Amino acid sequence: MNVYDKAHELARAFRESQELRELKRIKNTVFSSSKSKEMITDFKKKQFELQTGQLAGKEPEKEKLDQLQQLYSILIANPEISKYFEAEYRFDSMVSDIYKILGESIGVDQELIK
Repeated sequence: MNVYDKAHELARAFRESQELRELKRIKNTVFSSSKSKEMITDFKKKQFELQTGQLAGKEPEKEKLDQLQQLYSILIANPEISKYFEAEYRFDSMVSDIYKILGESIGVDQELIK
């Protein structure tokens, strides 16, 4: 068995997965609106900044956390954007599950990664 061949097979399975197809379909719909795209991009940028700070050991500022939560509430009020976030979550969960399976198979301690 060639590990690289299996990796390419797994990559094909990801590309052909219902989760990715649905995410791409919804993303194309949602991002066709420049306003929706801009709002989602802004939200993700702010989310990334908070997460990066947390990983660096910084406590998130309450004001920034409140702003992020408020922006999220506004975004998910839009049914299409809400579907996009749900599809993104399903795909990310699948990727995370596969990563966990791979990590367990080679003895990577998940607690060290978190």
